[in-house]
Amino acid sequence: MEPDYPVEQDPKAVAEGHDPQLEKAVALALEELAKHPVKPVERPAYPNYHK
Repeated sequence: MEPDYPVEQDPKAVAEGHDPQLEKAVALALEELAKHPVKPVERPAYPNYHK
């Protein structure tokens, strides 16, 4: 089975502590988040129990 997004594993980058697969996954997630931003959640008013 072919990967959805092929990533080159550069031995020098891996030796320097980089993870090309993880970095690509994060970049793709950030792109999707930019395309489809999350709507802010509105909190309900705090209930007043001392009425």
